[in-house]
Amino acid sequence: MRLKVKNFLITGIVKILLCFCLVNCTISKTKDSSNKSTVQEKTNSTTNNIYSGPAKFKFDSTTYQKGQIKKGEILQFEIPFINQGADPLEIKLISACECTKVDWPVLPIPSGQKRSLKISYDSKDKSGKQIVDLDIMANTIPVNTFIKFELLVIE
Repeated sequence: MRLKVKNFLITGIVKILLCFCLVNCTISKTKDSSNKSTVQEKTNSTTNNIYSGPAKFKFDSTTYQKGQIKKGEILQFEIPFINQGADPLEIKLISACECTKVDWPVLPIPSGQKRSLKISYDSKDKSGKQIVDLDIMANTIPVNTFIKFELLVIE
C-alpha cells in the first residue's frame, strides 16, 4: 500500500513539474516568435491552411468504448486524431496506468495531418469494469488533453 501511495505521489509531482516546464517553454516560444507572426500568417494564407492558432488535438471522442476481453488478454488498438491548429503539434508525454503502454508520434505533426496513438492494454491482474485515463501533454493550450477508454475484463 505504501508503494502505491509513493508511486502516486511521485507521478503527481512529475506531472506538475512537467506542466510548469511546458508552460514556461510555451511562453518563451511565444515571446521569441512574436515578431514572426506576420510572416507565419502570410505563409498560412498562401498555403490555404484552414486552421489557425496554436496546435490543437481533434479526437473523434473523449471516451472510447472497447467492449470486453478475457482476463490476461492484451488489447491493442489505435486512437486517431488530427492537428486542427496552424502550428505543428508536438506531443511531449502521455501518462496512463501501469497496465497501459502508449506509443505516439515523436516528430511534429503538421497542421491538418492525421496520426494515431497506439495503445496496448494488459488485463493481467484486472477484473470488472476498467476506466483508463490518458493524460496527454503537448504544445497545445491548455497543455494537457484528457481522453479515456473503458472496457470490461471478464474471468
